[in-house]
Amino acid sequence: MKKILIALGFTIAAMSAQAALVFNPIGTTIATNQYNDILDLNAGAQFQYGTLSADAGDVLVFTNLIGDVEAGFTNLFINESQVFSNKVGDNTSFTYTALTSGALNFQFKSQGGFIDNNGSQNIAVLSNVAGFADQFLLLLDDSFASHMDFDDHAVGVSAVPVPAALPLLASALGAFGIARRRNKAKAAK
Repeated sequence: MKKILIALGFTIAAMSAQAALVFNPIGTTIATNQYNDILDLNAGAQFQYGTLSADAGDVLVFTNLIGDVEAGFTNLFINESQVFSNKVGDNTSFTYTALTSGALNFQFKSQGGFIDNNGSQNIAVLSNVAGFADQFLLLLDDSFASHMDFDDHAVGVSAVPVPAALPLLASALGAFGIARRRNKAKAAK
């Protein structure tokens, strides 16, 4: 029984350390423009919007994907001190460690005066998109001329997975340390 409990403890420790992004949908909006230049979607495509969250200590990678953006405005993606522009730096990225658990603190800022925070209905959040495996896509509609096309800026967000063996190894070393301490205490009696 003791061995089963120890194995269960190692399994729980290994599972609990996995970095993960969580998307909490708030609603759905429809792209009414002729098409989306980034994903080549037809008019009327539906997009979900909501908040993207992570746990404290999760390591995330943000990637600027400007490809075929059609925005006339210069739009900025801002995450604390890191900034991407929709006009320069295709596929540039930065790594960020979440300091607290909960909704990520990012925003898109448009030259047109718009500021859209995490959870805004002007930011479509997509997952499982072909060519962008294991990441969320944040697609901005900067609301210029009410196009609702969600192709004015694109940023990819992915979590860096913690190797499953790492927490398992740490747990095993801790268990060996406890066993060694107990053996020393028994030998001293």
